[in-house]
Amino acid sequence: MVTSYRIAKNQRAHNDYVQAPLFFETFPYTGLVKTYSYSNHVTDSAASAVAMYTGRKVDNGYLGMRAGVLKKCTTEPDDLIEDGIGDRAVDKGIAVGVVTNTRITHGTPAALYAKGVQRKLEYDVRNKTTSEVLCSNDIALQILNRPAIEFQVLMGGGRAYLMDATRSGKRSDGRNIDVEWENSGGKRKVLRSRRELEQYEASENEKVLGEL
Repeated sequence: MVTSYRIAKNQRAHNDYVQAPLFFETFPYTGLVKTYSYSNHVTDSAASAVAMYTGRKVDNGYLGMRAGVLKKCTTEPDDLIEDGIGDRAVDKGIAVGVVTNTRITHGTPAALYAKGVQRKLEYDVRNKTTSEVLCSNDIALQILNRPAIEFQVLMGGGRAYLMDATRSGKRSDGRNIDVEWENSGGKRKVLRSRRELEQYEASENEKVLGEL
């Protein structure tokens, strides 16, 4: 693709096809990136995001879990990746914000904070046969843990995964993550609609959770 564009650019300028490089080809430094995951030639968004945020390759479909562990859910310290850019930024007191046009529990944004869990376990998913909860620390619950609990902004869709069934949510454990987050200390604001977002006026040191 890069070569094709370089040729087209030079042809339009009536140059020899290698005469004028593309702008990024003039940069003084070059880096090479291997884009496959630990387990697949073609990586999925969860594994690629973990690689970007932590510098480690992991198996497709897993968040914050060391390569080769392959558990649905784990809290064992030796299984976890706990030194990603989100963790380090929070530890240094740097403001972190996550804004996405998908669910905030989706594999790509969740890679910044979720630990030891398969990407599909976005809420308290249950086994269809036994009704057993597949993960005691699902992705939505981890919004209440560090580093996510300290993010300055966390905004996206997927509100149903944060709310109990009595509020038209998907959770069956009776928990309302958005309410717990709002009551977890400090200045916090939950935005639950586009109107609230448009009318919101930021306050210094106030953390914002947008479940839109």
